Amino acid sequence: MVQKTFGIYTTTDTTAEEERLYVELGQRHIALWTAEETTRQILAFELFEHEMSPLDSLAEVLKQVKLFSRLLDNRYAKTQVIWENQECLLVPNSFHDREIAPNYLDLMFGNSVNTLVQEQQRPAEQMTAVFRIPRNWKDAAQQYFPGAAFEHKYLQLYYRFSNDPKGIYTLFYRSHFILILVKGFKVQLLQTFDYQTPEDALYHILNTCNQYKMDYDTTPVHVEGLIDLNSPMYEELKKYLRDVSTAEPSGEWQIGSEFAQHPPHYFLPFFKMMS
Repeated sequence: MVQKTFGIYTTTDTTAEEERLYVELGQRHIALWTAEETTRQILAFELFEHEMSPLDSLAEVLKQVKLFSRLLDNRYAKTQVIWENQECLLVPNSFHDREIAPNYLDLMFGNSVNTLVQEQQRPAEQMTAVFRIPRNWKDAAQQYFPGAAFEHKYLQLYYRFSNDPKGIYTLFYRSHFILILVKGFKVQLLQTFDYQTPEDALYHILNTCNQYKMDYDTTPVHVEGLIDLNSPMYEELKKYLRDVSTAEPSGEWQIGSEFAQHPPHYFLPFFKMMS
């Protein structure tokens, strides 16, 4: 089952040569947005949520998405596909060995069948993302987005937060969130946690603080994504964490008035992926 959660479209006149399509293929969602190449203005955003298991057919989900998407019928100068799944490890290049990389994943996440082990490097950051995706995901993505560039979300997030001094950053989706812990201008942890209740999410954040010896009262916790500031989730975080705030757009991209009915932090986990 696929449900369209967001459909926001601007009236800016552009040509296909000026637009870039971004596609985030997630564990429980597919997000699509377009941006003007030179001004980096967001032109449209769609979010579809699905109940696909990891080995279900992504092609079938994309087929359903295409029925209700206004973005997949167009042609674009460039397409960027972002994998958003938790079976990913960031390995310093000096320790990376392609031959044994699959063993890293088996050790952390268990053995898997019908999956592909993929790698992506950012030489400037001296880091390699080693991850695996269901084989049918790769086949479907190449079918629907021929010629697209591919990257894993973790590596882009590592790049985004490596220069921050200290803090915990949480990117919320409907039933999972990505946690990035930064300490001493270095990303110490980047991990996905599932949750069903506010207490689940709070536990993972507090437990992370304990493991990395970071004080609850002085550690800033930045929240972004699909979380309402009047929700029990946000209230629970505020109750136990002294320095909680929503992240703000950095100014690297622009959104129009069509987005004004929603708080900007809803879109940050997606638009931060714009390279």
